[in-house]
This record gives sequence, structure tokens and C-alpha cells, in this order.
Amino acid sequence: MAQNGSVVAGISGGMVCLNPHACGIYVWDCDIGFHSRLFNVSGGFVSPRPCVHGSMMFWLTVFALTLFVAVPIARAMGRGQSPQDDGANVAFYCDQLAEIDRDVARGVLDEDEADRARLEVQRRLLASDAASAQRSVPSARTRYVMPFIVVAGLLGGAGAIYSTIGAPGYGDLPLADRIAEGDARRTNRPSQAAMVAAAPAPNAVDADPAYLDLVAKLRLVMLDRPDDIAGWQLLAQHEARLGNFANAADAADQVIAIKAGDATVDDQIIWIDRAVAAAGGLVSPEVEDRLRQILVDAPGSLAARYYLGLLYAQTDRPDLAFRFWRSVVEADVPSPHTTLARQNIEEAAFRAGSDYTLPETNAAPSGNIDSDDIQNMVSGLASRLATQGGSAREWARLIRSYGVLNQLDAAAEVWAEAQTTFAASPEAISILREAASQAGVLQ
Repeated sequence: MAQNGSVVAGISGGMVCLNPHACGIYVWDCDIGFHSRLFNVSGGFVSPRPCVHGSMMFWLTVFALTLFVAVPIARAMGRGQSPQDDGANVAFYCDQLAEIDRDVARGVLDEDEADRARLEVQRRLLASDAASAQRSVPSARTRYVMPFIVVAGLLGGAGAIYSTIGAPGYGDLPLADRIAEGDARRTNRPSQAAMVAAAPAPNAVDADPAYLDLVAKLRLVMLDRPDDIAGWQLLAQHEARLGNFANAADAADQVIAIKAGDATVDDQIIWIDRAVAAAGGLVSPEVEDRLRQILVDAPGSLAARYYLGLLYAQTDRPDLAFRFWRSVVEADVPSPHTTLARQNIEEAAFRAGSDYTLPETNAAPSGNIDSDDIQNMVSGLASRLATQGGSAREWARLIRSYGVLNQLDAAAEVWAEAQTTFAASPEAISILREAASQAGVLQ
């Protein structure tokens, strides 16, 4: 909620994990449609192209390179010290003794110096012989088994690391191509109306029938009072509380139309909050146009910077998302948009290749969001996860949100369902377990 009860869209704006197969990232598919497959449900990061399961050539190359490195190492480890090596050591010290005798014959060394040198060489020879006696030559079984152990260890370790920080099945994607694809995706987004039509229907709000009747009467009244600014502002607020974000956005836009040139940046942000929420958390071209105009009129607008960062996160430009969100986070001004930026910036920084640590905040919590607004946001997140799925971090956020609202039964139910959904991912279960512990429902 920015002002007057406007719901901040993207409250669930968490990032997806780097493994697209495990997290169900939605990607572009012209046959299925834009909204259902392009972005993840919370407006987080996307996969730049459809993920296909394993490339045989890639894995054969990995296997061959691993063998190329591992086999010489394994052979050296399994060979051990040979008798020929011991003989070479003895020959080396014998040559030194002979060299001392030649130096005495040439008069380079006197007898005392020669005796001291011979003693030192003999001491080293005895030490070398003692060390050779203590060394155990690997058995034939060890020499044959060791290469297999080393190769298996290297292959397993490489696979584990790649499965964590890589994306199995991805094709080559040079940076220039990725930037071009992101720009094309941003250019070819559907309109606000198309996004709203494709968004999942909001959950019905459990409101008092008398309250619902009053809102319905207010809608009818405003049909006869099209220039009543206060009435449209009131309607926009209550439509948002009922989860009717499309209607709320229309009412907020009516306020801007009536004010015309006197409309403020806050008026625009109220509309943007509702418009993005109505579009299922996506930033449409119409919203982007207003955001850029806001930055011309008010370059320091944190809300505009947050939503532009969200736009770039949704179009696979984490570098630009990180840039916008960093300016929001480091301003350290209490607002819902700052909170959302703080939740997402570390993932954006990681994907952008930047080493960034989230700074501590000295800002007091914003008091602009009341319990009804929080409940609407949580209900919206729950609806999106139920209809379209999401990442483990989003499920964890929902569990924590129910804990904050003291709805422990709902938190426990989500925790139980999440364990089934992410049973195959220990990393995801760890994230969810921590959230369940924070919510007080870990059993």
C-alpha cells in the first residue's frame, strides 16, 4: 500500500532458483500464450529460453575432459615408488662420493674437508635408504582401484557443483544474445488489458455482507458522479481491499483524468500499484511509460525505481534490476517498495555477477500498510501459487506471511503441501524448513 490503501503489487516478488527444471520457471511459448509461460508468478526472474533435458554432446565432452585430467593423476597416485627410483637415489649419492675423490686428486679439497663431505653424503644416503625401507609399495589391487576412485570422485564433484550453480540442458547463450533477447521480450510484451485478462482471478474476500453492499452502492453512485475526485479515491481504496485490482486501477485512473495536469506522482503510483497487481505482478508497457515519466518529473521516486527494476527482472536483465533496486535499498527510506527491493536485490546481484551484501537498515517500518492490506497481499500470493506454482522461496514467503498474521493453521497447511511439492529438492526443503520454523509450525 503506497497511499490511501493502494496495494503494492509484487509483494510476492521472490526470485526463482538457478535450476529451471527444479523450480518450474515459466518461459516464452508462442503456442501457449504470454502470461502463463513467460514470467514466474511473482514477477521474478525468468529463464531466457526453454530448458531441454540433457545435451548428450555436452555430457560426453564433460566426461572426456574429466578423464583427460583424472587419469594421469590417478596413475601417478597408484604407481607409488618403484625399485628403479631407489636405485637412482643410490647412484646419485655414489656419483657425489666419486666427485669428492676427484676433487681430492685435483687438490681442490684437502683430506679433512673430503672426509667431512663424504660423511655428509653417506648420512644422506643412509637417510634415503631408511625412507625407502619405510615406504610401502601399493598392492596391485590398490593400483587398479585408485584410478576409478579418483575419476568417480571428480565426476561426482563436478556434477554436484554444476547442478547447484549451473543449468543442465541450457544451450549456449552469449551475453550479447541474452541482452538482445531481453530487449525483444520487453518490447513484445502484451498490453495492460491483455495481461489483466490472462491474470488469475482474485480470491473471493471474506468480507461482511453489509460492507460489500456499501461498496456496490458506491459503484452505482460514482456512475452518476464522474467528476467526484473524493468518491473515486474512496472507491479505488475499497476495490483494492476486496482484491478487485482491475476495478481499483480504473478508479485510480479516473482520479488522474479528473485532476489532469494537477495529478501528482503519488496519484500515478497509486494507479501503478493497482495496475501491476491486476496484471498478476507483471509490468505492462502502459505502466512502464508512466514509470519513465515519473522519473523525469521526480527522479528520486523509490516506487518508480522499484517497479522498473521489477520490469527488468521479468525480462531477464538482472544487471539493470540490480542497478534500480540498489538505489532504492541504499536510500534506506521506509516504504513497502523498499521492503520488496530488499527481498529481491541479492538474487538480482548474484545473477548479474555482482558481489553484493545487503546493508543493514536504519529505517523504521512503514506504517502505511494495515492488516487488511497485508491479508489481501498474502491472499494474492496464495492464489498465484495455487494456480501457477512458484519457487521454494515464494512458498517460504507465504509460510512466513501466515506466521506474521498468526494464521498458524494456514501456515502449517502450506508447509505440508510444500514438502510434497519440493520433496525431490533438499535445498528447497531446507529453505522451507527455515520458514516453517520462523512461523512456528515446524514439527
